[in-house]
Amino acid sequence: MQKIFFPEKKLSIIKKNKKRLENALDIKVEIKNKKEIFIESKKDSIEEHIASEVFDALALGFDIDTALLIKNTNFVLKKINIKSYAKNSRIKVIKGRIIGTKGRTKHIIEKLAECNLVIADHVVAIIGRFESIEIANHAIGMLIRGSPQQKAYGYLERSRSKLKELVEEDIEEMIEK
Repeated sequence: MQKIFFPEKKLSIIKKNKKRLENALDIKVEIKNKKEIFIESKKDSIEEHIASEVFDALALGFDIDTALLIKNTNFVLKKINIKSYAKNSRIKVIKGRIIGTKGRTKHIIEKLAECNLVIADHVVAIIGRFESIEIANHAIGMLIRGSPQQKAYGYLERSRSKLKELVEEDIEEMIEK
């Protein structure tokens, strides 16, 4: 059994989707007081770990369908703590650079790196395939360090073609098997 602290303001997501989460993750969910969630796997601790990652993604602000992608071993959740790279006074500016005007930069990163992003408080969270996360992580790192957004877009476009090649190789391998 694993205990998870979950933000009270987002607990309604768990309550509304409790059965769906239990079925999809093959776990038992028990909500105690207003912040603690206990999860117990019907199989093993690996299932509990995956479930805790899904709950972490939900707490960060991902929708349930995106968070459930983590149960697929090809998908990963990565968190980038902006505080590790900048002073508190710069966090708002950096978040603005990552989001961009009307969400344009965030959308471009998601589209070209083929991943999902959430920017919450001082954390940028990414869900995607490992290769996609590495590409998005590098582009976000460029923006955090102050590179022009156009330079990050160029990197994403160059990396996208490499990503497509990797996906095509994976498909060919699966066909051969």
